[in-house]
Amino acid sequence: MKDQITKVLLSADALLANGYVLGPVGTAMLALIAHKYNKPVIVCCETYKFSERVQTDSILFNELADPNDMLKTKTGAASPLSDHADNHKVNLVNLVYDATPPTLVSIVITEIAELPCSSAPVILRRDTERRC
Repeated sequence: MKDQITKVLLSADALLANGYVLGPVGTAMLALIAHKYNKPVIVCCETYKFSERVQTDSILFNELADPNDMLKTKTGAASPLSDHADNHKVNLVNLVYDATPPTLVSIVITEIAELPCSSAPVILRRDTERRC
């Protein structure tokens, strides 16, 4: 099946100033697998989502979703995590966002042009100069 895939197209909730892509949880894993198989990773992100924030991981700053959402399965079968309440050593954490490193992203498509992740500061500076 990996031979049938020619590229990976991802959405972004933000493109950070250091080039990291903030996207839905699981985005970084998909980008890593695509990178391993030499498939281009294309991120779609409007320039209004470019952020001056810098982040290098998904743990330090993130939003948390309801941990009980992790207990639901599509088939209705019991989740392997369903007995987590009995184990006081287990705490479920349901992260909302992933931080994908710029080394895993081939190109970012915006309404302006196709850009590398490293162009985020340039776009941010341009937008700041236009507002002044």
